[in-house]
Amino acid sequence: TRRLTSSKTTNTSYTWSAAQILSMLQYFKTSNSSSIKVGVITYGNSEYYSEKVGTLNVVNSNPTFSNFTYEDTNATTIKLTGGNQAIVKGYSNVKAIVSVANKAIAKNYASISKYRLVIGSKQLDINYSSDASVSGTINKVESNIFNMYAIDSRGNSTVKQISPNRYLDYSDIIIKQASVQRTGGVGSEVTLAFSGTYWGYGFGAMNNAITSCYYEYKTTTSDSWIKGGDLSVSLDGNNISFKGTIKGDIGANGFDIQKSFNIRVIVKDRLSQSIYTMTLGSGTPAIAITKKGVSVNGMYKESLGGALQIWNGDVYIDGKKINFS
Repeated sequence: TRRLTSSKTTNTSYTWSAAQILSMLQYFKTSNSSSIKVGVITYGNSEYYSEKVGTLNVVNSNPTFSNFTYEDTNATTIKLTGGNQAIVKGYSNVKAIVSVANKAIAKNYASISKYRLVIGSKQLDINYSSDASVSGTINKVESNIFNMYAIDSRGNSTVKQISPNRYLDYSDIIIKQASVQRTGGVGSEVTLAFSGTYWGYGFGAMNNAITSCYYEYKTTTSDSWIKGGDLSVSLDGNNISFKGTIKGDIGANGFDIQKSFNIRVIVKDRLSQSIYTMTLGSGTPAIAITKKGVSVNGMYKESLGGALQIWNGDVYIDGKKINFS
């Protein structure tokens, strides 16, 4: 129990000084309020005592805190922007630093417990020091507003907000749609087409660019991808596209008509990549009609000739199986 007492008085009211009230705050350094009891003793022919219970609230006691600094620590984005003060959305790692000169100062008997760095939806608590610089890093920031809170032992806080000199609103490269088709729906020749977008601007030290684009393929029953070849992407502002025939497991002739394939396109810029995977069905036609003849369940082979070629199946006429052997 702590007491503040006054001398005898004939006044009907009494006010404690600001200094007296402030001195009481040292007894509850981790709370913003405390229960207090005020008692009055009267003297005369008899002695009387009365008391009331109330609450003493802490006000105007937020810490003093006014500044901090930042820097990007991602070597890749630093190279692209030419320094550590420009921030690239989604890729820069922001290190926030509170120097000794900028340290927070607690008020009215509280103590600083920690700093809290908040950038977008991410936050990080940083230990406090009165005699050394402290720092913390949030990776892959998604906002250009950096908030640093100085929080004291009572939970009171003061926030300092800063923003980078340059904030680059970068967006990942993306293939939005793609297709692979056999010519006429059958046969080995295959056309690949895709379109998408990329961030077609400058970082500062260098411009963004498509660094590679290629396709890979495998049979649908395999786990191993085979690189098919590089693709020359067309650029139109921030739009990218490609359309052309591609080589496959039978080289320039394309893809075996007896097999089905998975084909994927990989496109990269200076920071990100996009992968789009498709399925190419087999190219065996049910009926192939040519000038020289008709083929069933397969392509017509001119080397064999004949008016009718039938592959991979029995032949029935009027319900009776025909045996050609």
